[in-house]
Amino acid sequence: PGTHDGECREFSDPTNATRLGYEVGSGCLAASRWDELAGFCEGVEGCNLILGLNALIGRTNQTCPEDVDCHNSPGGHECCTTWTGSWNQSNAEALLRYTHEKNYSVYGLEFGNELAGTSGIEATNITPDVYATDFCTLKNLVESIWSSEGDVVPKVISPDNNFDATWYGDFVRLSFEKCGGADVVTWHQYILGAGRDEGASAKALDPAVLDGQIKLGGAIMEAVSDNTPAGAQEPEIWMGEAGGAYNSGRPGVTDAFMSSFWYLDGFGVLSEKGHKSFCRQTLVGGNYGLLRAEGGEGALAPNPDFYALKLWQDLMGREVLGVERSDGGEGGGDRDLRVYAHCRKGGGGVAVLAMNLAGDASKEAEVEGVDGSRRLDFVMTAGDGMDGQQVLLNGALLEMDGSDFPELVGREWQQDEAESGIGSIKLDAQSYGFFVFEGVSCGGKI
Repeated sequence: PGTHDGECREFSDPTNATRLGYEVGSGCLAASRWDELAGFCEGVEGCNLILGLNALIGRTNQTCPEDVDCHNSPGGHECCTTWTGSWNQSNAEALLRYTHEKNYSVYGLEFGNELAGTSGIEATNITPDVYATDFCTLKNLVESIWSSEGDVVPKVISPDNNFDATWYGDFVRLSFEKCGGADVVTWHQYILGAGRDEGASAKALDPAVLDGQIKLGGAIMEAVSDNTPAGAQEPEIWMGEAGGAYNSGRPGVTDAFMSSFWYLDGFGVLSEKGHKSFCRQTLVGGNYGLLRAEGGEGALAPNPDFYALKLWQDLMGREVLGVERSDGGEGGGDRDLRVYAHCRKGGGGVAVLAMNLAGDASKEAEVEGVDGSRRLDFVMTAGDGMDGQQVLLNGALLEMDGSDFPELVGREWQQDEAESGIGSIKLDAQSYGFFVFEGVSCGGKI
């Protein structure tokens, strides 16, 4: 690897002359580091590498006056985010050929990050036509390298940006015209706004804020579907980056129990809107990591969202079921009560996620057609407040055992514990739960 001229350069000193905060083209992914990462992933079950490629290499940033601070105050200064020229593929080609020669498995390659039109962050003037042309250069390069029989071709993914319906629609249409389209279309969302916003905690439990995903999820489905040629395979849609609050999250919100509500609601809504994956910002780091440093010497502990994700992955299958809401309409009914249903992962039943956003009232939901099933409950509540990091599963505190994560074990529902039937779900204020109904057929609506 190295940079486009073959030399491995260190990151430049911090500078306010660029939106990035350092010189574009400085910094380096050394071959030895790539070897370590690829080797690590090969040794971990279920690990898939997706690599983001720098789509600014080869382009030239407009020069701003010396008194313009592009890094901290780019607003109103078009020069900070205006780029000319085309992508230079030589550095990416060297990396990809090296990867293929080493027989490293790469699941996907993302082209650029937040560079799409006026909704971009690092660049705001790159048109769908220019971006599609450069994206197709990458796609053609990938197909030429992984061209042997038996090669598993990495997915090509783009544009990884805040959603803009017109820009996205044009990009999808033009990428199909130029090279047969992307494998995956991604977008970014920070539903709680800026990490410095003191109102982020209220937004995390506000049904009106969470409902915004319904409209956006549907809009990107429409942009992709309407611009895919008849008979062509539609690109998958992924949430390419979400961490609740941007600029490293907010302590006591995106690293706390309350964070699991926007996070899980995103899984539920976007699954209903045809999304296939949801990428979290981030695994470790900032105030929005799934894991946090604790105890020194590199020790890590789970934040509450780790448990939320683990339960979703363990229990919820790929097939999404319809949910009959109280008024029969999408986004209607009691919006403090959020309910999503999938076929159980691995088959043999139905899994339901239910969340109660209300701060002062319990909520109930009724699941029909589950009489005679075996029910397992995984009810999650805060151990030390909504802004805390302790989580109770069915009333028991989840704690690490040395370096081992606690096992998440459901509690079997007993008829004599409840006044109502097996399909009745009751949640205390500001709690959520997964409810598995084993032995029932899966399909239709609940």
